[in-house]
Amino acid sequence: MITDLTSEEIYAQLRKELEKRLQSDSRLLAIAEKIKQNKADFRDTAEYSQIVARHISALIQQKVGTNSALGIEFVCKELLKDHYSSINDVLGTVQAIVDEKNNIHIAPQKAPFPQERVNKVAHALMDPRVPIEVIKRRAGAPVENVANSFHDDYIKENAKFRNDAGLKCYINRTTDGNCCDWCTKMAGRYVYGEHPDDVFRRHDNCGCKTIYESGRTRQDVWTKKSWEVPDVADGAYKPTKLSFEQGKALEKKNLRKYHGLTRDGEGGIIKENITIGRSLGAAGKNYPVKLPDGNHAKFAEGTEIIKIKVFAGKGTDKPIRNAIFLENDYGISADKWQKVRGEGVILFEGQKRIAEVHWYEADDERYDIKVKRWLDES
Repeated sequence: MITDLTSEEIYAQLRKELEKRLQSDSRLLAIAEKIKQNKADFRDTAEYSQIVARHISALIQQKVGTNSALGIEFVCKELLKDHYSSINDVLGTVQAIVDEKNNIHIAPQKAPFPQERVNKVAHALMDPRVPIEVIKRRAGAPVENVANSFHDDYIKENAKFRNDAGLKCYINRTTDGNCCDWCTKMAGRYVYGEHPDDVFRRHDNCGCKTIYESGRTRQDVWTKKSWEVPDVADGAYKPTKLSFEQGKALEKKNLRKYHGLTRDGEGGIIKENITIGRSLGAAGKNYPVKLPDGNHAKFAEGTEIIKIKVFAGKGTDKPIRNAIFLENDYGISADKWQKVRGEGVILFEGQKRIAEVHWYEADDERYDIKVKRWLDES
């Protein structure tokens, strides 16, 4: 009996026992070896999470009734908190492995700790109104479910972040072969943004794995127009990597045939105003605008981007210094790019502000719009 121990002492005991179990689990050792060899992916992290979650719930179930209810609530919270940190570390490591293979350099995003969810499942273990058998059941599947939700939260958070950054992502939900009708219908591979609202949900004893994929396809973050990143092994075109000096020389050569067309006497190309519509579709297109602090906003609906002028790139006598890198990033030839500026109304923290905005443009699409400076500041 360990009823005389404090909650902290009970936790220390169970933490030690859990570590012993994890270190002797051959499945976890196999996954650790795959990570060490840079061969792991998110299917491995999902399995890792499920294995550890089962160990945690089984350990708590065994101790229900051997210590105070208050003690088991504290222990449950602490063990879940430990697992949250551990699974995020594992996911971050595997994320780096996957990204390295796809030449992606985006920092992993850590989903917030679901304190309310953890408090709820832990508090249910100290309900004096129900028999001990019910408490044991609550310490099983519900605790395991919450532990697995940390992995799902990471997948959801990073799929959204990368989709917003312009990488086309897919949500892939698979079953364990012993699932219910609901899980069978929910299983599948979905383009992010077109996935069912409940794709990240799980019920008690759910063995489904939900992961995401990114890196093989890129997309314009505003139009969602996408293109496959070609596989060189399949004979696809491989972009030439040039130094800055080589890129600058190539741009100069390609742009010699263009002369700056202007109607304002300053050099450049004057373009028609762009209307920010109020409806969906091409006529009502709006664009995310990067603010000076790194956050994003949008143009105010019903306004126009005015005083639009191409001041570098195609059609001018001034090259875009990073055009070759735009070609590598977006798959559009360097000699098609233009650098453009204009003035627009930005909806910023509920206020409409006037700003000078700059962006890149090619094939009638706009990329990387950002606020260059605020024009309404005194």
